[in-house]
Amino acid sequence: MKISEIQIGSQYRMANNKNLFGMPAFWKAAWQAWDIEPLMKELSEMGSIDPEIFDYTNRVQNLRLNGKYKAEAAAYASEHPNLANAKTVFTRPHNALLSILSTAGNWFHNAFSDEYRPVDPNSVYHHGTQANQAVRSATRNNLQRDGIWVNPLSQNKIAAEVYDGTMMAADSLFEYVCGAFGEFPGLSAAVGAVGTAGESVEDSLLRGGDSGQALKSGTVNGLLDFALSYLLMDKLGKIKGGRAVKGGEAFKKSGSKIKDIGQVIGLNALQSAGGQVAREAADSAIMGDRSRRAIRLQELLEQGHSEEEAQKILIDQ
Repeated sequence: MKISEIQIGSQYRMANNKNLFGMPAFWKAAWQAWDIEPLMKELSEMGSIDPEIFDYTNRVQNLRLNGKYKAEAAAYASEHPNLANAKTVFTRPHNALLSILSTAGNWFHNAFSDEYRPVDPNSVYHHGTQANQAVRSATRNNLQRDGIWVNPLSQNKIAAEVYDGTMMAADSLFEYVCGAFGEFPGLSAAVGAVGTAGESVEDSLLRGGDSGQALKSGTVNGLLDFALSYLLMDKLGKIKGGRAVKGGEAFKKSGSKIKDIGQVIGLNALQSAGGQVAREAADSAIMGDRSRRAIRLQELLEQGHSEEEAQKILIDQ
C-alpha cells in the first residue's frame, strides 16, 4: 500500500496547485515520475510491487486529477470567457498532438506486446484537449442559459449559435496565420487537421472506444478536415494575392472578387455541414454500438419510443 500512499500524495499536491489549468502536460508527467519512480525502483528490487494494484491506483488518481482539471477549466471559462476561449484556439493543435501520440503509443504497445494495456483517457497527455472542450462547452452552456433571443428553427439561443460560428472562425483564422496568411495552404490545413483528429480521438475514448478505434476516427476526421480546409485556405490565399480563380490573372472586374468571397462562404458552409454528415457516417462505421447515433437511438428506445419512431427522430435531428 505504500506505493498507493506515495502516488496519492504526489497527485494530491498537483491537484492543489492553483495553476493546474496552465501547467504543461510534460511538467505534470515529470512531477509524477519524480515522486513515484524512486519508490518503484526500491519496491521492484524488493520484489514487493504489484503491477495490477499500481495500475489501478494510477488510473483512479488520474481520473480524480482530470476531473479537477476540467472543472478548473470550466470555472476559468465562466470567470474569464475571452481569455479562456482564446487559449483554446492557440493550444488546440499542441494538445491534440499529445492526445494522438499518447493513444498511438498505447496502440503500438498492444499491437506488439503479449500484454494488453487499456488506454487511459485521463492521463496527463489527454488533459489539454479535454480541458479545451470543457471551456467551450461551459461557455456555450452559459450563453444557452443566459441568452435572450431564440432561433425559431433550431430552438437554440442565438448567442450560443453566434459563439459556435465565432469559434469556428477563430480556429480558421489561427490556421490561416500558421500558413503565412495563405502562402502555404497545406500547412494551414494540416494545423486544423491535427486539432480535429485529436478531438476525435478524445471523443472516441470518452465513449469507451479502444485506442485502435480512436485512431481510426481521428485519421478519418483529420483527413476530411484537411481536404476541406485546404480548399478554403487556398481560396483565401488567392483572394489575398489578388489573383483570379483561373490562370492567376489580376482581377478585371469587382464581380470576380465578390464571386470568390461567395465561394469562400460556400466552402466554409460545406466544411461545417458536409463535414458533419461524413463524420457521423464514419463514426457509425468505426464505433459501432458506441457511436453517437447508436447511443442516441438507445436513449430514445429507453424513453418508450418504438424503433421506427426513434429512427425518424434521428433523421429529423
